[in-house]
Amino acid sequence: SATQPCLEQTAHPMTENIKDIVPFDEELWHVFKRTQIIDKGGMRLDAIPAFIADQLDRTDSLLVICNLKKQAAYLFTEMNLENTVIFHLSAGMCMAHRMAVISEINNALEKRRTDPDAPKVVCISTQVIEAGVDVSFGCVIRLCAGLDSVIQAAGRCNRNGELNGAADVFIINCRGEDLGMLRSIKDGKMACMSLLSDCKYHPEKYPSGLTSDEAVYAYYKKLYIQSDIGAQDMPIKIDGSPFTLFDLLSLDRTFANAPYLKANGEKYALTQAFKTAGSRFTVFGSRTTDVIVPYSEGKEIIAELGSKRAEEDIKYLKKLIKKARAYTVSLYENQRRVLADSGALHPIADGIALALSEEFYNEDFGLNLDGESRQAITL
Repeated sequence: SATQPCLEQTAHPMTENIKDIVPFDEELWHVFKRTQIIDKGGMRLDAIPAFIADQLDRTDSLLVICNLKKQAAYLFTEMNLENTVIFHLSAGMCMAHRMAVISEINNALEKRRTDPDAPKVVCISTQVIEAGVDVSFGCVIRLCAGLDSVIQAAGRCNRNGELNGAADVFIINCRGEDLGMLRSIKDGKMACMSLLSDCKYHPEKYPSGLTSDEAVYAYYKKLYIQSDIGAQDMPIKIDGSPFTLFDLLSLDRTFANAPYLKANGEKYALTQAFKTAGSRFTVFGSRTTDVIVPYSEGKEIIAELGSKRAEEDIKYLKKLIKKARAYTVSLYENQRRVLADSGALHPIADGIALALSEEFYNEDFGLNLDGESRQAITL
């Protein structure tokens, strides 16, 4: 992460006193300051399009990053701006689709920079644009989330220092948004809102602003304090009994390999259950199913996976499967059930892969559980 967590504040803090390779220098900090983060307070989702239009009067390009795909889809459909090209990005689009849209965005941004009569540029996105995407907008609006996400969003604003002075990055607390199924985003948002309040009433504590070491330290302290007891130990179950990943990776000899200890004694035995911990750890916490979508070349790949050649030539089949990775979307279990009940999922290549019906994927939003286009996007 570009915003390193404060590991000194965790339930099991680092024992080493780590020193920064490059000590903080206030003068250097100001040289690289390209943005200013502004807290706009609370706002309903249906009021945000007017705020976007107002900000677009002051800039040539604007990026909005939402917490939910339905928020991004709603804003995309509601925007009606003259001489403006509007793009949409979300995890419902396969990688090839997202890369194609990002290429179009960069082309549109370059045209606007070189031609004042070219259309202005707006992108409505989910978090997929926050990390590792080389784009630069004149203004960014981030629906309130964790401070690390806000700082990542700011990295898409005035990225190359092309604007004179610091560009605006607005934080909006979207009133009424339901983050019940997204615990990590909800917790990050609550900690960030607490930090924003603290910064408002005690600005002297954060003289270098919300991207300073002081602010990041305070944010993670708030985030860890509000987390459930034992949550950082990562609870799991083994054969129905409760354990934690911390138990498996600690010095508790309960989890050492018993047959090895019996045969060899304790001289060289590791006490950590690395294999078990590795098999139980998941990055995102939810199981997903990959489905190949009929976007661009994905249509031909789906057809070829069902061909006689793919059935008889294992090398060709492997080549197709590798090529299909750029045309897959990951489905959560509830999404998979909805699509399966709608008859939208089709096993191909003797069940090795799943393909999505064409009517459940469109150019604007990617995956669409309703099998329709824009009319299906509702709050």
